[in-house]
Amino acid sequence: MRWHLALGLLHLCSCGTLRTYPGPARSSDEVATIKPGGNLFRPVSIESVDRYSLGFFDRYAEVLPGYHTVMIQLNNSGANYTKIIQRAVSFVAEAGKVYIVEADETGFFLNKEFWAWIEDEATGARVDGERES
Repeated sequence: MRWHLALGLLHLCSCGTLRTYPGPARSSDEVATIKPGGNLFRPVSIESVDRYSLGFFDRYAEVLPGYHTVMIQLNNSGANYTKIIQRAVSFVAEAGKVYIVEADETGFFLNKEFWAWIEDEATGARVDGERES
């Protein structure tokens, strides 16, 4: 029973939105939303947008249309290690669109490469950044 409460609190803590513009909230057709991607085993998060750090309760970011820089973070862990990798990706956001930040690490040992990119949620098309081909 207690784990239900803990899970519920964790869900509530991870649903906030950082607004990187002044004033009250705007409608979804006036802003672009940036969301984290990844999966359970390779969680991808948004560390900051235009140098505005996401707070403890923030998971998403809303921005006005235009040029933005997103610091993408990949938390990669195994049995005996935890590795946090970050990369900045810049792109031009369009009003009314939702963007997903993604990251991956490929290769072995010293030949590892880190890929970070941003996708248009509706089309899956890469907007900017690097993506393994």
